[in-house]
Amino acid sequence: MLSYFSKLNTTLALLAVVIIFSFSQWYAFDYICPRNVVGDTCGDIFYNAKIFTSTVFYLLIPAVLTFPFRKSVFEAWRGFAVWAVPILFALFIASMFIDEGNSYYSFGFTSFILGILYVAYILASLIIIGLATRK
Repeated sequence: MLSYFSKLNTTLALLAVVIIFSFSQWYAFDYICPRNVVGDTCGDIFYNAKIFTSTVFYLLIPAVLTFPFRKSVFEAWRGFAVWAVPILFALFIASMFIDEGNSYYSFGFTSFILGILYVAYILASLIIIGLATRK
C-alpha cells in the first residue's frame, strides 16, 4: 500500500484536488444547478466537494514541502502521514454529522477543535521534515 503513496502520486492527487476545488469555488453554481429545476441538492454536492477538496489540500501541504529534499525526507513524513491523515479525515467526516445548533451566532466547538488538530498536524509534519533533513 505504501508504494502507491509516492511523490508522483501525491503530486497528481494534489493537482486533481486543486482543479476540483477551483472549479467548485469559482464556477457559478446557478449555471450548473438552477434552483427551480434541481433544488438545493445539486448545490450541496458542489459545496461538499469544495469542503472535501480544501481539507485534502490542507492535509497534503507538507508533502509539497518535501519535494526539494531527498527521498528519505518524504518517506519520513509519509510514515507519519499514513496514520495521521486518515485519523484527521475521519474526524472531519464525523464533524459534518454533529449538530451544533445555529451556526449564525457561533462557528461551533467542533470546528475549533478540528482547527487545533490541523495546526498540530502541520507543526508535527514540519518538525518531522526538519528532523529528517538534518540526518
